[in-house]
Amino acid sequence: MAIRDPKSTHYELYKGTQAIDVIEAALTKDEFIGFLKGNALKYQLRLGKKDNMSREFEKIEFYTKEIERLT
Repeated sequence: MAIRDPKSTHYELYKGTQAIDVIEAALTKDEFIGFLKGNALKYQLRLGKKDNMSREFEKIEFYTKEIERLT
């Protein structure tokens, strides 16, 4: 199960389950790691263009920790 990001309650499908949990369950481990890497790269590429930079760094850190958890 994915690490919880308490700021991402808008992704909660129902109590205790977020969209990332469903994505992880639907993909193989390698596919899910690829998904995480893609998201981390997305936030790196748009750094400072959408959310404030500290929030985007938090998102990069979130996906990086998830990758580390699985490898």
